[in-house]
Amino acid sequence: MLSVRVRLRGCVAERTLIGSSPTMRILGAGAVLGCMKVFDRRIPPPTATCLTDTWTISVPLERMRTLAESNASLMKAVGVSVADRLEATERIYNRHGLKPVQRLAGLLAHLVMHCAVPAEEADFRVEGPAQSDLAEALSLSIGSVEAALKTLREDNTVLPGYRTYEFPSLRRLLETSAIQFPPESLAGALAAF
Repeated sequence: MLSVRVRLRGCVAERTLIGSSPTMRILGAGAVLGCMKVFDRRIPPPTATCLTDTWTISVPLERMRTLAESNASLMKAVGVSVADRLEATERIYNRHGLKPVQRLAGLLAHLVMHCAVPAEEADFRVEGPAQSDLAEALSLSIGSVEAALKTLREDNTVLPGYRTYEFPSLRRLLETSAIQFPPESLAGALAAF
């Protein structure tokens, strides 16, 4: 049975097959896996891989459609989830004209906003995605991601570990990413100072 799953905690890799090749996005708390299926029955269902310990609320797809069709607030919430996903795709994933280090910094900054956990040596920590996950999400080679991580590590912007990334300076990460985050987000607030 197909379900819509609301992420409460954790980090997942969602793969959607539209066309001939899958698209992978890394999602965190607040994301709604399968939200596009609520609006369009023709879209193939996504698959997800949990990258960390993940908590979700699951609602059968047909039940979610029925609820959304009869409740304008729920329909709006699902629509906002779809709009957020599209906006993040443009802001984070479709930046092919930038250098790999800028693209990687942008994705890592996005993950800090949605998947951060307390860090040991820095203010923020992201757990879960392997270098291969980051490469697939950004349509980069693993070598490009490794080189970008090396640059970020040398600049003391990211402290990478095994499937972990700590950030001594979120401001430096945001500057490297060259992304304009929404003003109401943590990243947007930091950029305003």
